[in-house]
Amino acid sequence: LGIDLFEGVSSLVDKNLVQHVEQAAAEPRFSMLETIREYGLERLAASGDESVARRAHAAYCLVLAEEGNPELNAADRVEWLARCDIEIDNFRSAHDWLFENLELDWGLRLCMALFLFWDMREHLTEGRNRLETILRLTSDGYVKERAKVSVFLGALMTAQGDFPAAQRFLEQSLCLYQQLGDQWGIATALNALAVSARDRGDYSSAQDNFERSLASWRTLSDRSATARCLHNLANVVKVRGDYSRAQLALHEATSIFEELGDRSGAAWSINQQGDIAREQAELGVARSLYLRALAAFRGAGDRWGSARSLSDLGYVCCEQKDYAAAHMAYQEALKIFADLGHRRGMARALEGCACLALARGDAARALKLAAAAAHARQLISAPLPQAEQLKLDQVLLRAWKSLTEPEGRDAWAEGSVMSVEKAIQYSLDEPSSVISGQQGQ
Repeated sequence: LGIDLFEGVSSLVDKNLVQHVEQAAAEPRFSMLETIREYGLERLAASGDESVARRAHAAYCLVLAEEGNPELNAADRVEWLARCDIEIDNFRSAHDWLFENLELDWGLRLCMALFLFWDMREHLTEGRNRLETILRLTSDGYVKERAKVSVFLGALMTAQGDFPAAQRFLEQSLCLYQQLGDQWGIATALNALAVSARDRGDYSSAQDNFERSLASWRTLSDRSATARCLHNLANVVKVRGDYSRAQLALHEATSIFEELGDRSGAAWSINQQGDIAREQAELGVARSLYLRALAAFRGAGDRWGSARSLSDLGYVCCEQKDYAAAHMAYQEALKIFADLGHRRGMARALEGCACLALARGDAARALKLAAAAAHARQLISAPLPQAEQLKLDQVLLRAWKSLTEPEGRDAWAEGSVMSVEKAIQYSLDEPSSVISGQQGQ
């Protein structure tokens, strides 16, 4: 172009054709007017260099996406996710070009690299559409890649509650890995099948597949995967009432995580020990374990884990009738989830706030908060797992019974149109006189 890049950008900024975007603790970024962008794209197409520029752009996106590898610690993952948030439109543009031009190698790599981002940032429908597209485009060959994409696709479908479709793709993944004789892939597919079975309430199938997956991880001597699978297995056998086996699995998982220096993993296993104590009505023990897990998450810099522990802590404090402590725990959880932009987490904390409102005798408030949580889940197509939904419905039945039918309908309707931000503010604005009563009142 015959002009220094930085001088050119400065000139465009001076002429208000490009705007500097202020972002805290981030590299400088610029945006442009849509008319300028369209003109630039026209000139790029006319130059004959569009393919080279598009490929360079896709390469940049691929490098950034692949930085989010599974070995990232919790703090680094938060930073990577934040960068992906900023670059999401660039990722979309790169995907479109790669798919349109059948650049399948890079298209596959970008899809696989962005799975974690789509899952954690809850772009579930977008991720599902991209993964389904790349599977259609790679119908011939790419067996190992298609097996991995099928696992990811099944996981997103599970999160959306589309269990028949999830089952189909997860079984496809297992079949492909078996054809390849890929034991790591087989163990991964079995674990994903177990998670899907657990979330749809088929605990027998879930336990069977977790046990098969665990046996494979032990054979492969993959200590980290073994610990994660033990954690998952404990969750299922706990639900089935085998608390002693669940405890044994969690103690082994915690030991492995600590041996590997995985503080977040250890915190999750400690947190689930709190779940077991809570299921057995050992509320004091549960509260102590949740506080221990919370401290471990904070020490690991895992804010998402911290928020989940706070949600669980709120539940057990409510059961102990320590309503002020429950309120504080839920509000801190909500603030963290909101800061992370994690809507499933926000919905879970709002559901806890609904149960707390009902425990204090405010049935209308409970239904409003529960409806707002349900609305938040609907927006991202991520329903509660069946067993958890049944528990919540059973609790809320008391709220419906304590109100007249019109009162209940009105409360639910009001909550159903709340944005998640408004619902959080509604929860935060709770009158102090309600939350500061005596413990056990």
